Amino acid sequence: MKNVFLQLADEGRNQWWAYLIGILLILMIWFILGGLFTLVPLLWVQMDQDPATFFNMQTKHFEGVNPLFPFVSLNISFIMLFLAIWITVRFINKRPLKSLITPLPRVDWKRIFHGFLLFLIFGATASLVEFVFYPSIYTVSLTHPGRYLLFVLAALLLTPFQSTAEELLFRGYLMQALGRITGKFLFPAIGSAVLFMLPHLVNPEMTNNALVMSLNYFVIGLFFALITLEDGRLELAIGMHAANNLYAGLVVNYSGSALQTESLFLVKELNPLFSLVSIVIASCLIFILLFHRKIFVTRKTNYRNH
Repeated sequence: MKNVFLQLADEGRNQWWAYLIGILLILMIWFILGGLFTLVPLLWVQMDQDPATFFNMQTKHFEGVNPLFPFVSLNISFIMLFLAIWITVRFINKRPLKSLITPLPRVDWKRIFHGFLLFLIFGATASLVEFVFYPSIYTVSLTHPGRYLLFVLAALLLTPFQSTAEELLFRGYLMQALGRITGKFLFPAIGSAVLFMLPHLVNPEMTNNALVMSLNYFVIGLFFALITLEDGRLELAIGMHAANNLYAGLVVNYSGSALQTESLFLVKELNPLFSLVSIVIASCLIFILLFHRKIFVTRKTNYRNH
């Protein structure tokens, strides 16, 4: 039988045309309304009459601009995505937004925190191992403590919307839609991972071995999909995604990252292969800890019928 998380798509209006309209509506609201906010810093640097501030087309970064400005504008676009998903699920698919997260009566916030904490620990461990082997690529980037604290506040407020919106779209709406095609859980898991990878292919870090970098996004997307299907709920993936983005934004960022932030440390040279290997190892260990050693999982939550 179908996985319980995928079965949530059986609620409400679930015909193929409803999902087609829903996907188009989500993309339209996200790209049009959300896109307006991402254009604000671009228009600003073109109108401020300051030659020191501009958008670098090669690096796709703003130069001479406080990174908080484009960071906030970009994350507001994800609030628009969150709103678009709610409108679509509520009025097109005729079911509650909660049906993209859990079959239970309430969202389990403790489970989100558990996913956040577990992924944060493994992320920090991976950085520590990388520093031991490649210490020269790490530099301390904290030069404006006051500006960093303001950035921390903005990130804590906005990043949960960004990461949750992506999870609701890729592991929630789209994976459940793919689950309507087949009762097997592997197809929607792989399909959602591919869809998650595609928009990241335009990121600047793709210049560092595009094939391996694309696999990085595919593997992490597949991992989030598999733990969601195994757990029958989306909370763990939401927490882990938030941990990944906050850690990358506030603790260790890459100088060529698509999202420029005020971080404590900066990696001057990205190592795609090390990143891929660490993601694979961390994903396997986390999966074992969650569903075989039952860390944070004190009761059976695997609703998938074998």
